[in-house]
Amino acid sequence: MKKKILSALSILLIVCLVLPACGEVTAKKPLNEIYGEIAQKFELPQMLRLGEGDLMVFLGIDGGDCEQFEAYIPDNVVLADALLLFECSDAAAAARVKEKVDAFKAASAASMKGYIPSEYDKIESSAAVKKGNFVWLVISDDRAGIEEIINSNIK
Repeated sequence: MKKKILSALSILLIVCLVLPACGEVTAKKPLNEIYGEIAQKFELPQMLRLGEGDLMVFLGIDGGDCEQFEAYIPDNVVLADALLLFECSDAAAAARVKEKVDAFKAASAASMKGYIPSEYDKIESSAAVKKGNFVWLVISDDRAGIEEIINSNIK
C-alpha cells in the first residue's frame, strides 16, 4: 500500500513540475541571432537600430520591461520598414509593450496615409504579435518570410 501511495505522489510531483513548462514560450536562440538569420536571408533596407535609451523616445517603451530586444525603425521618411522584436520580463510587460508597438504601427500608418500609398499598404498589412512574453512587429515587403523565421525560433 505504501508503495502505491509513494508511486502516486511521485507521479503527481513530476506532473506538477513538468506541466507548467509545457506551455511556456521560449526562443531557441537569442533575439540578436534571430535578427542575424533574418538579415542574412533578406535584403533589409537601411534602418535605425534602437538602443535601450531609444526605446522610450521612439516607441514609448520602458527598457525595464524588456529582457532582450532587437528594434529597427526606418531612418528614411519615405520608407515604412520596421522590425521590432521583444522578449518581455513577464506577461504584464508584454501587454504594455504590445500596446506601444500597436501605437507605433498606428502612428506610422497615419504618417504614410495619403503620402506614400504603397508604404501605407505595407503598414496596414502588418500586425503586432504577442506570443507568451514575446512581442513583434514586422513591416516589410518580406514580412511573411521574416515572420516564418521568427515563428520557427520562438515556440
